[in-house]
Amino acid sequence: MIDSIGVRSNHFSDSGVRSNHFSDSGALFAFAGFMGYMASGEGEKIVSCTILTTAANERVGHIHQRMPVILSPAAYSQWLDPKNKNPQELLPLLEQNANIDIVAYPVSSAVNNARNDRAECIQAIG
Repeated sequence: MIDSIGVRSNHFSDSGVRSNHFSDSGALFAFAGFMGYMASGEGEKIVSCTILTTAANERVGHIHQRMPVILSPAAYSQWLDPKNKNPQELLPLLEQNANIDIVAYPVSSAVNNARNDRAECIQAIG
């Protein structure tokens, strides 16, 4: 699982690019994801992760066609269970997004630059 207070997405239109922030009123999200290790060509250990995405729910779909898979708190232990060797048992967890109460609002394009690591990047604008 990968925790986050929200997710950013850009919406492209004839009038330009608009950055949006999706959140659950400041609550933490737990995205379904995987973490792994691999070796570089020099033998150095590299940590890598991925966030699983799915079709957007109706709250996000008007802005973007996909969104991260957001796990409900009730799903955490099943997702993290190292004894679960059957991926088929996890598939229903990937289909929960329709019930997520998520809000979207426009934010400054400053959010698109990783050097801008500050709270103002996710504050709503006009």
